[in-house]
Amino acid sequence: MKLFFILAGLFVAPLYEGFHAVKTCETNNISTEDACEIYVPNVFSPNGDALNDYFKPSSNCSFESFEMKVFSRWGQLVYNSRNAEEGWNGESAGEPAPAAVYTWVISYTFQPVDSLSTGKMSGDVTLIR
Repeated sequence: MKLFFILAGLFVAPLYEGFHAVKTCETNNISTEDACEIYVPNVFSPNGDALNDYFKPSSNCSFESFEMKVFSRWGQLVYNSRNAEEGWNGESAGEPAPAAVYTWVISYTFQPVDSLSTGKMSGDVTLIR
């Protein structure tokens, strides 16, 4: 992929498997720096086998702040946490949630805080029983 920049500065561009910060030093010379990335699985199976029992994101950076909400297909909040390490165990109100597709929303700020470190993302996850 060729990237053309007219002005020097800091840009975000899709280079390979994820997004990375691209810092242009001169108009014909660019360098790349790895940006903070978040991986969010699209399926999990909370069946007690210690494999994919929790739905939680992983990142190559530390979170300054974090909130994850999971909703049923009808928009009911089934899980909410401010702890990125906790993860959803597939329960809602103390009962096993049914196998289904759930929507999630994650709001985050990475350490150190800069203009590229705060964001919000959403998607869906399939709970398999």
